[in-house]
Amino acid sequence: MTCGILFSILIFCVSPLTFAKNQDLSNASLLRLLHNRRGNWIALNGDLSLEFLTPQGKKVTCRAELVYQRLDEKILLKGFNEKNEPLFIFKTSDRNFELYLPLISEFYHGSIFDLEDSPEIQSHLKALDLYRALKPGGVLLIQEINCSLLMQWLLRVTHHEGFNFQCHVFDPREICTNPHDLWDANCAIPNLLFDDLEEFQRHVTDFALEEHGYDEVVIFPLSGGVIAKAPTVPLPRWLLRGVDHLDRGLIRLSTRIFPLQQHVALRKILS
Repeated sequence: MTCGILFSILIFCVSPLTFAKNQDLSNASLLRLLHNRRGNWIALNGDLSLEFLTPQGKKVTCRAELVYQRLDEKILLKGFNEKNEPLFIFKTSDRNFELYLPLISEFYHGSIFDLEDSPEIQSHLKALDLYRALKPGGVLLIQEINCSLLMQWLLRVTHHEGFNFQCHVFDPREICTNPHDLWDANCAIPNLLFDDLEEFQRHVTDFALEEHGYDEVVIFPLSGGVIAKAPTVPLPRWLLRGVDHLDRGLIRLSTRIFPLQQHVALRKILS
């Protein structure tokens, strides 16, 4: 109850309705702040080397180009062979995907949920996948939810996903989410992984923990939680700086109650 009252007071205190119409209330400042807080996550561009296994077990590699636009929920991934001919073009937009294989002139399209639920596709990343993808000494940056008391209250109020602290995340046989609804996320999983860092390091021995910290209190709901369906609260830059300082103070006051996000940096141990 105390968290709910405090959160309501903070939201009303920074309501944009209290400012003159002349103020710049665009979302640019908010996005810039979140972009810096979350490790430049809004847009990614990169050249990749992808490795595949043929049905005969032979390893095949190809060069790829990736463009990822987080705010638009768009991905463009192109793969090329050694002659620089396109092998595939994979695009997503919101919840739909398109896959074109030019060498055999085949085209596939549908809902991204079809890929997630397909028994023939292992679409969920596992720790071993991330380890294999990183170069020796490479760093894995994780930005995740922090299931603090304030976040638990928000999840209850919005009826958006849930949390369960009673599962054992390091047991590969245990299902930690709702087995009847794979999209009903268990928002406690990041805390089960990282609240006890010594326990995490005992189970995850291929990565060394470089950094762990907490972010965002008021700025998270102001941004709509950075999901497309939630409204945002555009504020001028000077006020956003004040909100940022307020967030840092609340996090120093209690990491168990206030922060709604956490970040982790893991370095691949040389092998």
